[in-house]
This record gives sequence, C-alpha cells and structure tokens, in this order.
Amino acid sequence: MSSVSGDTRPYSTCFVLMGVSGSGKSIIGESLANRLGVQFIDGDNLHPKSNIEKMSAKIPLTDEDRRPWLEQIQQLVHQWNVDNVTGVVVCSALKKKYRDIIRSKSHKRTEDFIRQTDGSQIQADDTTRITDDLNRMEIASSGTDNRVRFIYLKANFNLILQRLQNRAGHFMPPDLLQSQFRTLEEPDVNVETDVTTVNVDRPLEEVVDECCRIVRKEMERPD
Repeated sequence: MSSVSGDTRPYSTCFVLMGVSGSGKSIIGESLANRLGVQFIDGDNLHPKSNIEKMSAKIPLTDEDRRPWLEQIQQLVHQWNVDNVTGVVVCSALKKKYRDIIRSKSHKRTEDFIRQTDGSQIQADDTTRITDDLNRMEIASSGTDNRVRFIYLKANFNLILQRLQNRAGHFMPPDLLQSQFRTLEEPDVNVETDVTTVNVDRPLEEVVDECCRIVRKEMERPD
C-alpha cells in the first residue's frame, strides 16, 4: 500500500511517530496507517534481541546499543523513498542526533553522531566500522535525501507512568520511564522544522484525527 485513500500524491513521505514509551506510538501509528491506507512498521520490532533483554532487565540503552536499531530505521526510510512508498514508522527518536540519522544518510550526519557520543561507548575501531557501514548504505541508496516528517507524541510523566503500569506484554518496565524522560530532547520547532507536536493527554480517536490532518496536509505539498 503506497497511496493515501482518495488522494493523488506526486511524491512519497515517511512519517515517524516519536516519543517516550507509553505515549501511544504503536496504537496511534497503526490506527493512522490503517485509516490512510499506507504502510506501517513498529520500530520496536526492529530492536535486536540484546536491546530487548537489556530493557527487560531495566538497563537503559546506550547510544551504541541504539546504533544498529537506528540504522534499521534509516534503511527502511531510504527504501520507502526509493520505492515511492508512503508509510508510518514508530521510533522513539528521543535525541536530535537520532532524528538526524533518520533524516539523512550523509557522511556529515554520521560524523556528528559519532562526535556527540560518549567516547566510553564507541572506541576508535567502532568509529571506523560505523562510518564504513553507513557509507555503504549511502552508496547503495538513491541520491536523494530522505523525505521524512516527525510527529512528536507528547504527554507528561505522570500520565505515561500510569499507562505503563496498566500495560502488559511490553518489554519497557515503568522503572525505565524516568531514564527516557532524561534522555528526551524535545524538538525545537525553530530548528527542527519537520517536527509537529501532538499532545496525547486526550482520547485516542482525537489524537488519531489530528495526526491524520497533519499527514494529509503534508501530502498536499512537495518537499
């Protein structure tokens, strides 16, 4: 599925639903994609087993832990762009440098990520490996930048905590929520102009309605 029902689009765009665990990314993203008739991928399912095990053990992920996961999201967005597919993908994307990786395949963005990462997490040979891996991705992909928009699902700590405490079958323990809020870098709309904030402290249907309006508006204009 690559078209918005009832719409004729001259181009495709990937929409990333971002935010902390418990903000409703998965259910909102799936509802949004179903309503619009576009692709949907839950980025949580792209985490390597080692990440899931760490989170289940209440161990916060490091930047190095997140690297292969972010690369998976980036490659997915690239492929959707190449295939002219519109889709919705769920990814917490808590830091700006994580969002920058998804936005662009450029070597400069890769260097920025490495430079901003704590040296205790990435050693010299890891830096070379990361650069080589992402360079191969750049060569293999099309020459265009990613067409991507972020929808930040925002809610306060107490609301998210209550949701997590009531949720079963998810690998993010409520105890890790505080760590996620500490990691979160809320987008500055004056800098990250491709991000729209949606408050989720209201009924699900209202949130999905607003996200649909955002997507339809974005699809009306070329990048």
